[in-house]
Amino acid sequence: MKIKIAIVYLLAFLVLFLTSCSEIIDTNAKELKANVWVEKDNDNLNCKLQFIDDKGKFTLQDKKDNKSYIITGVTVVNENDFTINDKETLSKYIFKYKINNDSVKITYESKSITLKKLHKNK
Repeated sequence: MKIKIAIVYLLAFLVLFLTSCSEIIDTNAKELKANVWVEKDNDNLNCKLQFIDDKGKFTLQDKKDNKSYIITGVTVVNENDFTINDKETLSKYIFKYKINNDSVKITYESKSITLKKLHKNK
């Protein structure tokens, strides 16, 4: 009898463990947030986009001037755009995006850049 109870507990634990460890990425918004995106091939600019919980961070590094520009804050991600509310500058940045395989094209005020998937967020 004790073995049966132990087996039931073990199976229940395994089911909970296996179903809670993964997230199904079935939308553009989830795909965007689940990965780190970078652009390193540009001669003048390095870019990085990443999301941690409800915050987004978009970093632009100008290689010529050796300056970095960081837009960070609470972020709302929809299927075609994301909005970063930068608390420090009290600004709201709305970026349109389109995911294509392992890259994402981001557009802001008619200027676009394509970033490549670096790795999955932890």
